[in-house]
Amino acid sequence: MLGGPDLTPAIIFMAMMVFAVLLFGLIRLLLGLLYSRVVCRYAFMRDKFRRLQASGAPLIRKYGTWGLILFVVLPIPGTGVVGGTILSWLMGLRWDASFLAIIPASIISNGLTTLGIWGLMHLFHG
Repeated sequence: MLGGPDLTPAIIFMAMMVFAVLLFGLIRLLLGLLYSRVVCRYAFMRDKFRRLQASGAPLIRKYGTWGLILFVVLPIPGTGVVGGTILSWLMGLRWDASFLAIIPASIISNGLTTLGIWGLMHLFHG
């Protein structure tokens, strides 16, 4: 059996969720450090960043949490936990609001992925 008999879909799903939470925290931490140590030092970068946030504000008001959830769930390159975390940070969402949108979206996305893997395992290995 692929991955051995002890590798159940539940274990795969839990591992993916732990990784998603750790990835979210690490990316938010690194983006905060990058902003405070690099962007804030240079006026042109700080102004560009503020303009970017201002341009994204209408999108946040229009789509809000549901838009971020949909962005994370979509199975296309650049989305997922990494893309959603970066997008939420760039748009100035607080970390708790980001977390409450990204982690449920990750549950949906990882659940669908786990079901797909489980289905393929049964299809090819009986």
